[in-house]
Amino acid sequence: MAVSASAHRVFRYQVLGGKVSGYRFPFLPSCVMCRRRPSSFFTFSWSTSAFLTSSSVGSTQRRSLPIHASCSNPTNIIISPARKKELAQVIKKNRLLLIEDDLYGWLRAEEGGDMISLHDLIGCRSFYIASLTKCLCPGLRIAYGAVTDDIKDIMEEGFSNISIKTSSLDAEIMTELLLSGSAQKLLHQKAALAKKTSALFDAFFPDLPPQPPSYFRWLPISDSRPFDQVEKDLLRQGIHIYHSGRFMASNHEESSFLRVSLCSAGNTARLRKGLMIIKNYLNP
Repeated sequence: MAVSASAHRVFRYQVLGGKVSGYRFPFLPSCVMCRRRPSSFFTFSWSTSAFLTSSSVGSTQRRSLPIHASCSNPTNIIISPARKKELAQVIKKNRLLLIEDDLYGWLRAEEGGDMISLHDLIGCRSFYIASLTKCLCPGLRIAYGAVTDDIKDIMEEGFSNISIKTSSLDAEIMTELLLSGSAQKLLHQKAALAKKTSALFDAFFPDLPPQPPSYFRWLPISDSRPFDQVEKDLLRQGIHIYHSGRFMASNHEESSFLRVSLCSAGNTARLRKGLMIIKNYLNP
């Protein structure tokens, strides 16, 4: 199934008739259910001590679980294979609808990492989607999805009820890239660049725990200034960056972070200069 990225976003908000709760640093979820079958989203903290269990689901009406399993934006958190298996058991036991958005899973694959998806582990009531905009071409707004047979009719009905359709030309170009092998070459090149820029970030901030290569990093900071002031201070020095305060859904978060993009500088020299400015700003 090929869907356009814009149609994917429309489905998140217009097609769904449900509620969302429990976010800390939300990356807006991929939510796919038709309006006449309303559902609520169950969300939870990704801290090391927190874990979704049957008791935490309880008897609520929250029956949908959107998940970004690899390099979740903006926190860059990755769900381990062991945790995926535990999570799959809870999802199946409580009959949750899984929406797995694997936008950055290809980076894990290029590094020889875990290729098991929750969609594969569950096998029912599951929708898996992987956008190709990040790994192949941002200009071609195409994503490929897989859906289990038990919700196939609901999905097809939902997609038929939105006005934004996949570009046939974009889908044809992307399919040709996949079949010709050119897509694999592009993946290798982009993964190598992600590895190089991630290594540069690690060199500037060596005290942080090691992370797999990614397009961005989640940098903890000890700064009590308002998040918009931090962003403006850095912007005056030529650094366009996002503070965790911009992503927060509540005011109860004790820690602060910066989301550092590693792919927007344009070249390694500019990225190195930007990382130096950030480091000097945080450690005057």
